[in-house]
Amino acid sequence: MVLSLPRDPEPNHGLYKISRSTNPGGISRLVSIVPVDILVRSVHLFPSFGAIVPASRTSSNVLEECTTFFVNPFTDPQLYSKFV
Repeated sequence: MVLSLPRDPEPNHGLYKISRSTNPGGISRLVSIVPVDILVRSVHLFPSFGAIVPASRTSSNVLEECTTFFVNPFTDPQLYSKFV
């Protein structure tokens, strides 16, 4: 399984925007169980909140509440080199 990134980063900040996959009706998420032994690395995600961060968003629920995130390539020099 490979994280599919857009061709170009967002122009304002240079981060790549990703969204979770859903079924054709957009009602439920498409998910799969990924064996740990095939993971290569983790990535740091920034939630895409919009203009205002809702007070209900916490570190405990942000992965469930947000549907769009930005991949942060600046946290790891090896990861950064893959993006440039």
